[in-house]
Amino acid sequence: MAFMWLSGTRRSMQRLGFCKAVLIFSDRARTSAGMADVMRIELMENYHPIPFDTKFCDWMKTRPNGGKVIRNDDGTISVQIQNIYTFRHSSQSGWLSRLGFNEYVEYLPKKLQLIDSICDPTNMGEVLLKALMDDREKKSFEMVSDKINPLSLNIQQQIYFLYSILTVEGDFFIPFVSSLLSNFGEDSFSYLDVGKILPRAIEIVASNFSGAIYTSEDRNQWDSLIRLKEKVEKWNEDEIEHEGSGSRREQINVPRLEWMLDLGLVKKVKSDKSASKLTYTFTKLGKTFTREISQFYEQTLKDSYPEESLRQVLDNSFYSIINLSYFDGKAKPFSGNDVLSFLQDGYELLKDVYGYCLCRPLLLLSNILALNKSNSLFLEYNRAMELIETAYQRNPSQFHYTIDRFSTDYQIKLE
Repeated sequence: MAFMWLSGTRRSMQRLGFCKAVLIFSDRARTSAGMADVMRIELMENYHPIPFDTKFCDWMKTRPNGGKVIRNDDGTISVQIQNIYTFRHSSQSGWLSRLGFNEYVEYLPKKLQLIDSICDPTNMGEVLLKALMDDREKKSFEMVSDKINPLSLNIQQQIYFLYSILTVEGDFFIPFVSSLLSNFGEDSFSYLDVGKILPRAIEIVASNFSGAIYTSEDRNQWDSLIRLKEKVEKWNEDEIEHEGSGSRREQINVPRLEWMLDLGLVKKVKSDKSASKLTYTFTKLGKTFTREISQFYEQTLKDSYPEESLRQVLDNSFYSIINLSYFDGKAKPFSGNDVLSFLQDGYELLKDVYGYCLCRPLLLLSNILALNKSNSLFLEYNRAMELIETAYQRNPSQFHYTIDRFSTDYQIKLE
């Protein structure tokens, strides 16, 4: 069965942008603990001078144990990098505590398959590190920038992280966002509101995979999901709110809501109930994406085995969904036969010392680049593999390609 979801999320994992720092500092640590130390020093313990900012200083006073602001003799203030970037972020939340750095580094970038066990960038991680961050952004985690906020995501990075999240937890994330849209629609909602519908989202996942329990491990995974549903229902019945902020209910809801905000699927608005509180509401982009991917996913569940459905959606429909939601359907599907030309720009950025690239990371980057051009195009993975096979049969001297060592993807080398 092995449905795809991140079962160990915590509130500290709200900001996807910290994954950028993990990749940028990847040459400075070989263990998760070492990486957490590096990030803690750069983002929390080091202080950097910036011009005096009244709003930032007032905001810092509202932060419980959130660090301090140092007033300098020249009228400037010195701040922690993560605090000023969090303040400038649209959510103004998600900073990492001393313990939060360890929780974050040990789990999220590894589960998103951006780094390996010794903190080296994976093939997917190199897409972000080599191609989707410029030098100015890489330096912004070591020196405060007035031009860029690395905790925010640009549209290229939003597509990248959305693909990464769906790859490792789409079997949960898709029913989760679909439940939010069907329950709240145009209305705003808080993380506590989401807690009330979370059992239904979990129930949908369990129902989707109830017929795919083949091993004892599958049974254990399914049983743990049912137990989680029952716990959340109990928390909701007992109306655990303030003291429940650390419960599994919030450890599931809060990170995903903040990921959705980073990805542009929701935004924060003033609460109808309290002008001092912010709630979430779907963006136009978010509504389109959620409707489209839910439709494709639900249809695929009907037509194939549940454990294969997510991969089929990602390999056959992901970029068309991105085109409809992020680009209002303006891009056209790639219709030519010269697939190597579509891959060339991405290949030059990603090829390893032996000249090979894994096709899924390469195609993700190639689509991100092509969608952002004036004559925007997109190409789905399965169609790309068909075109590559045809091109190889026509002219095998143009490139080499073979199955990767895990038999889950192809790798290609252009001549």
